[in-house]
Amino acid sequence: MSKTVFVLGAGFSAPAGMPLQSEIMFDVLRSYSQPVQETTRRIYAILFNIVDPEAMRTVPLEDVFTMLDRANHYGEVIPGFGHREIRDSLVALVQAITDDFQKKLLKCDLSRYRPFFEALVRCRKGDGSVRAQQDDPFSLVSFNWDTIPDHLIMQASDEESGIDYTCYDYDIEEDTNHTPSILRKAKGLFNIKLLKPHGSLNWAKCPSCNRIFSKNCTDCIPILFPQEYKCRFCTKVDLENVMITPTFVKDIGQTHLKLVWHNIQRDLQEAKRIVFLGYSLPLADFEFRYTLLKAVISNSKVALRVVLFPPDSEIQNERQRVEREQTEERFRNFFGQRDVEIKYLNVIDFMSDDYLVWCW
Repeated sequence: MSKTVFVLGAGFSAPAGMPLQSEIMFDVLRSYSQPVQETTRRIYAILFNIVDPEAMRTVPLEDVFTMLDRANHYGEVIPGFGHREIRDSLVALVQAITDDFQKKLLKCDLSRYRPFFEALVRCRKGDGSVRAQQDDPFSLVSFNWDTIPDHLIMQASDEESGIDYTCYDYDIEEDTNHTPSILRKAKGLFNIKLLKPHGSLNWAKCPSCNRIFSKNCTDCIPILFPQEYKCRFCTKVDLENVMITPTFVKDIGQTHLKLVWHNIQRDLQEAKRIVFLGYSLPLADFEFRYTLLKAVISNSKVALRVVLFPPDSEIQNERQRVEREQTEERFRNFFGQRDVEIKYLNVIDFMSDDYLVWCW
């Protein structure tokens, strides 16, 4: 079987109830405590002269984080913000977004996703031979923090942690028989590559030794609350979330994330098909755009397949139609005269069609 790389964006998780980027700040204002709401309103009022929550949806989240990240990184200030206020605002926004994702993740309906992940597991196992385990028919690249793929792979694989994050991860619980992701294939263990270049809600890192800890389970959707743990290798060091925020000033220099990015580039170069599911190729993902373009330059025969939501039958307003057209134009301009095909589909409908999943 020729190799396929599935690239998952926010639209992949939206049918399960996870928020799209344009909805995140509105959710924060609607659902969170008064201090967080006040902080969020103040940020938008100072940066964009916006006080209406509905209008906040029109401001790309990348613009919010880029302004604050840029000032914080270079030790500068923004009129209306001091050094401390910029750092506090970043912390408040990240925490509010993390909480929003965690609450929605616990309520997800994953029933429509299960057949797709069960099919992935069957494909990966093949005929059960050593050769099947050595083959590399597909990988998943998820830009989402949520752990929907992680949980469904665990459930469908009936193996002890079949997930390969392509980095050296430690189980958050010390007394498990966890095998680090990067060693699974070398030891002949079942693995499905799930590459998460922007981090994950079930990852935490130690800021001292830089070790990555992960959490997975079959009976619940994995979420790791770093504040409940300390690094077991370093004395009294609190763990931190591993989440790259939507910003043009992304820091992907962390050792483990660099391994993930290296594996993404290699898989893209080897792929016969790259299928984008609910991913809009945003300008802020310039690192991935750079990696992707390098890969297709050296992989000239790769088929590029894009699933864009919503289908015509589900368009509710002109804004949705315009956004879809802009996303399509972004893909076509970026890939030029290469083999690009685009379908207007719900990702659930795509996952239900074996021809589209494996042959389109």
